[in-house]
Amino acid sequence: MASIQQIGKRWRALVRRKGHRALCSTFDSKREAEAWARQVEASIDAGKAPVATQLLSRLLSEYRRMRAELGRPISPTSNTHYMLQHLDEDLGQLHVSDLTPQRLAEWARMRKEQGAGGYTVNMELSALGTALRHTGSFLGLQIPDVVGAARPLLHYAQLIGGGARRTRRPTEDELSALLGWLDKRNPIVADAVRVAAVVGLRRGELARIMWADLDEAKRAVLVRQR
Repeated sequence: MASIQQIGKRWRALVRRKGHRALCSTFDSKREAEAWARQVEASIDAGKAPVATQLLSRLLSEYRRMRAELGRPISPTSNTHYMLQHLDEDLGQLHVSDLTPQRLAEWARMRKEQGAGGYTVNMELSALGTALRHTGSFLGLQIPDVVGAARPLLHYAQLIGGGARRTRRPTEDELSALLGWLDKRNPIVADAVRVAAVVGLRRGELARIMWADLDEAKRAVLVRQR
């Protein structure tokens, strides 16, 4: 039997079945919570994975928790963290079952009006798809591939796309200001930026350099996996 409990102004439904992971979701009304619980129990009785109907915000929180539990926590300074934060702010109050290609097109258009480029929107869309897919698998929930279904529409509307080739380099004044700031805080990073500015190494290529790769006599360094 499902447990329905009022938490503040909202209602929480908790379904526990032997042999199944406990499922929990929060709703605005007791009726919605009871309806969701009945649907989950019916799916379990029929031998099917329950359909995800909780708020997207909750599912994104579950994704963060899952990543931490699996030993791959999301750093609060990572790009993934900020993308999930944007998604939560924009779409978090929608139920997962309410996500449709049309709704994602509205969201992508809003992001474009905010100044986000097609590549940025595409990255956030991919982050959403990853969170839905892996969290659904982890929790044993049915979640349709709405991101995959939305991509052709978003491409056609030119709301998502690949990254543009970057040709601009920092000016001498910009580079001097950046290096001056870094020298005061982390001289090692400042030196890495100086090298990158001259030779064009990627961050990962620079970070892989070891002392054994340095030939001081020849004033040369071996860059692995260039």
